[in-house]
Amino acid sequence: MIREISGKLLELEQKHFALSEHYEKNASYEMSYVALWTIVEQIMKPIASIGMRKKLEVSLNQWISHLNSLTSGKQPKDIRNFKTDYTSTSIPDISYIQEAFGDVPKLKLLMDSNGKYRRKRNEIAHRAEKLSESTYGDYKNAVIDAINEIKTRLNELE
Repeated sequence: MIREISGKLLELEQKHFALSEHYEKNASYEMSYVALWTIVEQIMKPIASIGMRKKLEVSLNQWISHLNSLTSGKQPKDIRNFKTDYTSTSIPDISYIQEAFGDVPKLKLLMDSNGKYRRKRNEIAHRAEKLSESTYGDYKNAVIDAINEIKTRLNELE
């Protein structure tokens, strides 16, 4: 699964970096930012599926351990979600990504729903707000840093 995600990330990068460059050359910084953001948003969904599977596996192992123990210790929490694939159209919760990859501070900063990067993405997507050339570099670098962090984690897991 990691190889498939790495392949998908490469495809997304090729397509969306080209789009981003096109928009940047035409001084459409908000569209350039959204093109880069799309890479992260789309690759997070298959990664979230790995996190969901890991969370389920931990819960199942707790129950198996509990059932196999000779003492009637504290019962594990009920398992309420048996899904193993992230199918929602919304951006996955960062906890699923952290479950799959461990600590991802750059991605977490980018995806913070109260942070400036996600807020700016939402302002562009929902209210067609502008992104100035003077601030574009910071936003662009934040997305690229998150993409590189994802690539590093994928390479570590391959």
